[in-house]
Amino acid sequence: MFEKFIEVNRDSANRARQWKQKTGKKVIGVMPEYFPSEVITALGAYPVHFKGTQIPISRADTYLQSFSCTTTRTILEQAMQGDMDYVDGFVFTTMCDNQQNLAEVFKKLFPEKPVVTFMIPFANDASVRQPHLKEQLDKAIAGISRITGTGFTQDAFQTARALYERRAALINRLYDVRRRNPKAVSAYGFYSILKADAVVPAEEFTALLEPVVSALENKDVLPVEHRIIISGITPEPLELAKVFDEIDLSIVDDDLTSGMRQFSRGVLSGIDGAGIDRFVFGGSPCSTLFNPAQDRRAYLADKAARDKAAVVLWQIKFCEPEAFDRPDLIAFLKQRGIPVTSFEVELQMNSFEGIKTRLQAFKEIL
Repeated sequence: MFEKFIEVNRDSANRARQWKQKTGKKVIGVMPEYFPSEVITALGAYPVHFKGTQIPISRADTYLQSFSCTTTRTILEQAMQGDMDYVDGFVFTTMCDNQQNLAEVFKKLFPEKPVVTFMIPFANDASVRQPHLKEQLDKAIAGISRITGTGFTQDAFQTARALYERRAALINRLYDVRRRNPKAVSAYGFYSILKADAVVPAEEFTALLEPVVSALENKDVLPVEHRIIISGITPEPLELAKVFDEIDLSIVDDDLTSGMRQFSRGVLSGIDGAGIDRFVFGGSPCSTLFNPAQDRRAYLADKAARDKAAVVLWQIKFCEPEAFDRPDLIAFLKQRGIPVTSFEVELQMNSFEGIKTRLQAFKEIL
């Protein structure tokens, strides 16, 4: 059922090259997270999201500090090894210091590939944020338009928006299936689907996913003993998801930047300050966004209580936004009587025995 998505992930760069050759369209590389793909699609290009991957690092450390997170370092490694040679330009957001620094490195190393930066403001007042976000979105649209040679129109945007609404509805149905019947879909299968979504064009992805979701919705509901919510940035390295399946810890939901945080926002409603503000800040709380109006601790505790689940913090080593949140999150969850544990990973890891032992011990406590 999940083989098509797993196959995409095995050679995502070649898949994107083939799509580009077939359509003749430009490819825009999007660095995580919080830039609306529907804008890129409306401008006649194909967005490919880079979120780090399980690749040995041999070149990137020449330009990035060893204490940069491996999401950033593996993204640069991919580019330096030629895995982004098909990309015509890049969009970076300012979701963290590492991403801001990476944008400058890309400008230096790949001067033939334009870099567009979408700056997210650190302001908790929407009336202050919205004019800035509108200005940043207008600049980004102009920059991408220069790459694609296509002007922005409302008709094209509404067509793209409808496409992404169908995609988002399907993914939310997939999440609903997992909450209701966690054993219907393995952790590895679920996150293989989301990883493929970063590469496959939205229309093609929707066509692939629809029969899968329909089949999963019709599966018998099986009892679940150990219910888990994972929280962090991204479920990488993806192979680690297999550990949860092997030891029968059922992931019923997540609080991931590349997971439910992304899909809780909905699609971009319009090219205006209020629309882009809702798109960036309207979803579930994120460690990379400054928004004191949202208490991530209470949000995660309430989600865990609702799902009758324990919490596992899947932490990327040297991810500062998540590291800063972690002590408060753990203390708050324990205070609310919610079991919680954490582990750190680097994306190039290929042995997970230590983490498996830790999770098995946590399961015994549950």
